[in-house]
Formats: sequence, C-alpha cells, structure tokens
Amino acid sequence: MNRMKKSQKITVGIVILGIGVLLLGIDRIFVAADNASYDQSMTYVTVAALVFFLVGAIWFFWNALN
Repeated sequence: MNRMKKSQKITVGIVILGIGVLLLGIDRIFVAADNASYDQSMTYVTVAALVFFLVGAIWFFWNALN
C-alpha cells in the first residue's frame, strides 16, 4: 500500500481549503447584490463551500498534528 508523506497530506488539506475559498468567492460574486436575509441568501454553492471548509480543516489539522 502506497502511503502519502505528511507534507503531501498537508498539501491536500490546503488545496481542499483553497477550493472552499474559491467557491465562496464565486458565490459572493453572483449573490453580492442580494438583500435577502442570511438564510435566504445561502445557495448550494455556499453549502458546498462550507463542506469543503469543514473537510479541509479536519483533514489539515488531523494530518498536521499527527
């Protein structure tokens, strides 16, 4: 079984977090003019970005601290 090095695992975590940042940026570009409340302004892209943040943060800290 081929195992990833610690630096590669940390890089994967940073990439996942970067994807979350890009998704939130894209989402805010298209929804920036919306005056709705926070619940109404949450789109599927926002939810996907938050999932990427959660997974990326867990992945990053799990591998950085082990």
